[in-house]
Amino acid sequence: MAAAKAGFAAADWVADYARTQGDARALTNFDTGETRSWAELDARVGQIAAALIEKLGLRRGDRIANISDGDLRHFELQFACARAGLVWVPLNFRHTAVELARACREMRPQLMLTDATWGEIAREVAAETDIPATLDWGPGADLDALLDPAFYLPATGEIESDAPLQILYTSGTTGTPKAAIVTLGGMVTHSLQQVEFCATSEAGAHLFQPMPLFHFGGLNTASGIPSTPNEFAMIRFNQRSDNREVTIGKANAFGAKGGLSDEYVVQFNAEDMGNGVFRVTPSAALRTGEYAFYLLNSGNSNASAAVGAKFFDFGVNMIP
Repeated sequence: MAAAKAGFAAADWVADYARTQGDARALTNFDTGETRSWAELDARVGQIAAALIEKLGLRRGDRIANISDGDLRHFELQFACARAGLVWVPLNFRHTAVELARACREMRPQLMLTDATWGEIAREVAAETDIPATLDWGPGADLDALLDPAFYLPATGEIESDAPLQILYTSGTTGTPKAAIVTLGGMVTHSLQQVEFCATSEAGAHLFQPMPLFHFGGLNTASGIPSTPNEFAMIRFNQRSDNREVTIGKANAFGAKGGLSDEYVVQFNAEDMGNGVFRVTPSAALRTGEYAFYLLNSGNSNASAAVGAKFFDFGVNMIP
């Protein structure tokens, strides 16, 4: 594994879970009764990603706006955008038409997705801001009509974590709503925090999500957890007296630099054993000392990177 830099490669979570637990339930909409297994979710994510690229002509980096009620399709589109290199921009339906139009002028999306509830205002905003296409994404509606099992974009392995994946707008309660970019790395970090503090990865756990899906907490709290060791670096701490140390940022009078120093990184190989279990083997025998798996991109990406950094530590004690 290469030394950790500012970002890292993250797995295509949907494809991974479809492979390891395809029949397990991934999503349920309690309002409509719609359900997706991981296999069904992967099939729709791949077909949506292919339709966006091959049938609608979107290109990597293009933005897709959305004005709709909460729906399973928020997650389908989110993961389809990750797979296709597009950017998902779910807009706050509580904003006025003027605020929504301002956001669309800033974002310049190539596609607007909406539903029966918000279709009228979505089409009004799209027309006013020259969005090339508007589709209804309800069951059997415009988006579903584009899907074809023969057009499926498969997972390619790993997704660049520093690329923009979502652009979410603030509420505007203290001024004009502001756009915030969310990367896949940000989603991973948030999900790990949920695992650590909210027990969301416990066996049989299901997460009820009543929050609006144009909101960071609503959209990302329920969006999964890391599924590959490539999202971690193994490191060996420097030991000084009773302290364990690792440098993940440097600063001096001329500037600052974030990132894990190469000297701490321990190379390892990971074997997928199935069902989300991996066997991790160091590339060389570990010396006596204190080690950890460091969640890449947890903490800040500058010289204060230690703030919020996540370590899962262990020790090696050699016995003659």
